[in-house]
This record gives sequence, C-alpha cells and structure tokens, in this order.
Amino acid sequence: MVLLSDVAHAQDAAVSADKILVALSALYTVDQHELYITVSIGIVTYCRQARAWQDAGLPPLRIAINVSAVELRAKDFVQGCKRS
Repeated sequence: MVLLSDVAHAQDAAVSADKILVALSALYTVDQHELYITVSIGIVTYCRQARAWQDAGLPPLRIAINVSAVELRAKDFVQGCKRS
C-alpha cells in the first residue's frame, strides 16, 4: 500500500499511480519462472472535499468507504482523513 499524504490535487495522485503501474507491469524472472504482478489502484480524495463543504457551512456527511485492514493499521490514516 502507498499512502500519499501531501497530495494537493487529484491529478498528482494520478501521476503517482501511473508511475506505480509502469514499475509493476514489468516482467520479473524469479528462479527461472516468469512473474507477472497485477495491480489494483484506488484513489480517494473525498476527505478533502468533505472538509471544504464543512468549511463552507454545510453539515457533515456520513459516507461508507471500503478500507482495508492495512489502511486502518497505517500510521495516521484515520487522522489524515480527519485533517483533510
């Protein structure tokens, strides 16, 4: 998992995602076996938008998102959403 905590714009996250996809799409050989890696990338920018709406005077929204156990254990993941 890669958490990008200082992303100013969604496009910045997309650039990082493209770089990750390129790096992982290469063919790797391990003990004379070809290894292909599949990647799933999700980009979430909702937290920042929700904060902007609250700052504009709108009431807080409740949302449901899929979060992996790895994300929940990541340092400052929840706090990062609260700050955004």
